[in-house]
Amino acid sequence: MCLKAIPKVLSESKKNLDSEKLRRIKIKRHKNNILHIRSALKKRIRYCLKSQPFFNFYLSLENKGTLPFK
Repeated sequence: MCLKAIPKVLSESKKNLDSEKLRRIKIKRHKNNILHIRSALKKRIRYCLKSQPFFNFYLSLENKGTLPFK
């Protein structure tokens, strides 16, 4: 009885491993998307601010390190 159950247990654990791998990949992709969006936003904000007269103010904030993003 025990020997018959082993392949089933193995196949179940393989499924679990695969789903765990998929989950990790999804999380990784999600993190990359967030980073990509953040960098795109930063570029957009910088572009907008450079076209504004308070660009110097922005630079001073950046130099002090008080910007909400890095």
